Amino acid sequence: MACLRHIGGACAVFLLFSPGCGGGDKAAVAPAAGDGGTATGSGGSTGVGMRIGTRIGDGSMTSSPPAMDAALPGIDAPRIVDLQPPDALTPPAPDLGAPLPQSVAEACAELGKSACDRLDKCAPLFVQLVFGPVKDCIQALTRSCTIDAMAPGARPVPVEIGRCARGLDNASCADILDSDAIDACSMPGIRPLAAVCGSDSQCASNYCRSAGACGRCGVRLPASSGCDSMLDDDRQCARGLTCANNVCVARAKAGEPCKDETKPCLTTLGCAGGFCVVPAEKPGAPCAVGGECSLGHGLFCEKAPTAVRGVCQPIKLPGPNELCSPLLPLCSSNAVCAKTLTGESRCLPANRDGEPCGDRAMGRNCVPSTFCVDGTCRLPNPSLCI
Repeated sequence: MACLRHIGGACAVFLLFSPGCGGGDKAAVAPAAGDGGTATGSGGSTGVGMRIGTRIGDGSMTSSPPAMDAALPGIDAPRIVDLQPPDALTPPAPDLGAPLPQSVAEACAELGKSACDRLDKCAPLFVQLVFGPVKDCIQALTRSCTIDAMAPGARPVPVEIGRCARGLDNASCADILDSDAIDACSMPGIRPLAAVCGSDSQCASNYCRSAGACGRCGVRLPASSGCDSMLDDDRQCARGLTCANNVCVARAKAGEPCKDETKPCLTTLGCAGGFCVVPAEKPGAPCAVGGECSLGHGLFCEKAPTAVRGVCQPIKLPGPNELCSPLLPLCSSNAVCAKTLTGESRCLPANRDGEPCGDRAMGRNCVPSTFCVDGTCRLPNPSLCI
């Protein structure tokens, strides 16, 4: 089984994140009540682990974002104003005594918690943009894991899913964010090359190349191969590579030359002055360009228009139903900043399974792990890909 490849449309709003990763993506979905056919829409497949592959090091802004208190509501969510980086990112020591899970439900619950806890340490802004509260992240990833584990052709082995969760617990942020780096999370299925699929977890190659609601099991591309940068699918390139300017390339390391469009940095780094740098993860650090502040930790480089240097400052995210700024149209919890009938801009909450989305709902996204299909939010269903 592979990683969660589509987890929230909020990152499509933030252009520094990979476009199209969320509520508007294609997926095989469960038909609505009374609908005996297969619903299709615009996007790709899901998988059992986590899939990010975003440029979280870059946070280039030259003006301050809207200084509004940011509510991050969810189910009984607390009110949070600023995104502050954690004091430490050291992975916890391995737990050698805990027994591995024996059921898919137990294993996926453990995987969802491990993935979201580590994401919240390594890229808290991403968690807030897409999910909001960490508990909502856990719920969404647990649901996606369960759907993929039970897909026809997958191998739902709870112990293997549990080992993946333990691997995430003890992985570095670089490995967490540069997906495919954790061997324990590579769990292929049994379907051969060219077989129809709706999830990576169904394929023996561990890769479902999606061309719509369903795709076919395929082989990932080697370095220098042509790829499609418009797809939210870094897995079209082989492990350790990313698709940049329609070519599979290795991400640049610290100190190496970089260019966002053609030679992006490792996801924990920022591109500043043409070279990959380790960005500041705490507010108050001096900066000259955005790449010197960690976007994943919710920071941007604030400086006066004529100043040479500035200071890394936290980004404030308004929550669902709160006022937002069209100049920085970011909202938490996969909400969309849109102009309402009253003329003001507000964060429109993401809708749930069975509710309208897209043009039918003023551009609303769907909550993570559901997809906007023909104007309606639907849960994915790889079993329909036959």
